[in-house]
Amino acid sequence: MHCPAVSNGCMPCAVEALTDLTACPIPRQSLMRFCQTAPELTLRMWSLLAAETVSDWRLPGGQD
Repeated sequence: MHCPAVSNGCMPCAVEALTDLTACPIPRQSLMRFCQTAPELTLRMWSLLAAETVSDWRLPGGQD
């Protein structure tokens, strides 16, 4: 998955996977609407993302 520019409504990103995966892109406006209508679930989602980021930093080659 690759989003080349912010101007087309995507955040710039690139993803590589070692195994097969299924990506489910969500338009930014839909995500923002979801976040506003389900704040508890949004907080849980971002907490999981933060925990995964910290976990990745602890892998060899991650951030110090």
